[in-house]
Amino acid sequence: MGKSRKPFHEAFVDAINYVSESTDMSEIAVLAQLIKRTKIPAGHDEILAAWNRLCNKFGYGVGSPDIIDVRAALEEQKREAAAQEAAEAAGSAA
Repeated sequence: MGKSRKPFHEAFVDAINYVSESTDMSEIAVLAQLIKRTKIPAGHDEILAAWNRLCNKFGYGVGSPDIIDVRAALEEQKREAAAQEAAEAAGSAA
């Protein structure tokens, strides 16, 4: 029997927490690009909280363009997921 796998958002939070133990900025840059380019189905708030902890640890300014882009990407995906969920709920209610 294979290993049990976590949902994407839980595994992604683990990855952010793992990188927070590193000082390699290239790892953080890779995570930023992954967040911005991946369709994240759930767990947006958990990922955002982990990202904010990572940014605070490394002293990233709130106004840094990369930080703003990642936060904006997560907020946009969260809104899109909520809209899709509402549309699906309305469709199944009809």
